[in-house]
Amino acid sequence: MGASLLDMDYIAIHLPDLYKHDRDLVSMARSGELDPFRERMEMKSNPNSIVPEKLGFLCEARSRFYFIEEKTPLIAAVEEGHQDMFDLLLSYQHLLDVNAVCCEWSLSAAYKFYTALDVGRVCARARKTKKEKQMVERLLSRGGKSAEELPAPFERENPFLRWKEHFPDGNLDNIGTEFATGSTGSAAPTGPNYGPSAPPRSPREAGPRKGRSTAVDVPSGQGWQFPPEVSLDEEVLKAVSSLKHQLQSSEVSSSEEKQRLLRPLFLTWHPDKRPEQVELATQVFQWLQAIK
Repeated sequence: MGASLLDMDYIAIHLPDLYKHDRDLVSMARSGELDPFRERMEMKSNPNSIVPEKLGFLCEARSRFYFIEEKTPLIAAVEEGHQDMFDLLLSYQHLLDVNAVCCEWSLSAAYKFYTALDVGRVCARARKTKKEKQMVERLLSRGGKSAEELPAPFERENPFLRWKEHFPDGNLDNIGTEFATGSTGSAAPTGPNYGPSAPPRSPREAGPRKGRSTAVDVPSGQGWQFPPEVSLDEEVLKAVSSLKHQLQSSEVSSSEEKQRLLRPLFLTWHPDKRPEQVELATQVFQWLQAIK
């Protein structure tokens, strides 16, 4: 059976039509199921399938920051340190794209980009074992690159737009998906980071990966629609007032232009970037998420 429309949004690179997206490959790679993985590959599954694997949130004071993480089988194997699965994936030399770029999403945009090499380096620093170091070295020998060195990932919609389809067992209250917008259409990797029928591309090929855009045109002059500020405390209000002034000084005619302007603000105000101001950053980040 062919991939569904939902699945087709998450194919990592262009492979011949007989190679289908298979979200189960990520869970198999994570659990080290070698024989089932080989069987799926014999059935022409795509080893570069990008899957929205993790849905979660961070709680800080009165606010929640929701996120979705994408993963490929290779990234899952690296994260878990499964050497045999890692070796198996690298054995599919003519199919595997070691530079497939995954995204971490907020309700309104992809704000973090990463490859298997990025993840491997993080794991190597955290675990400090010979195995992780060797994985990084082998990825580099196969042309592995950081997301910072690669073109923007192919366009795909924000998985929050259909989070219940991706996570049917998810049970998050007040997720605010009415604010979910955007795609990777205007994505430009800028910071520590983590693509359906043509041959795999060389890592050296230039130009962005093409895909389906979900951007929606905004009528000229419509401008920004900011969320209410009645529940914000003085410090947060001061920060968002400055951001409003900054955004209102820029004319926008499409949602893509909005995302381009919002992207650096998401990076600046992500709670991980401000460990000394986590509560403030979380509230400002959520305010930015709600902008339309």
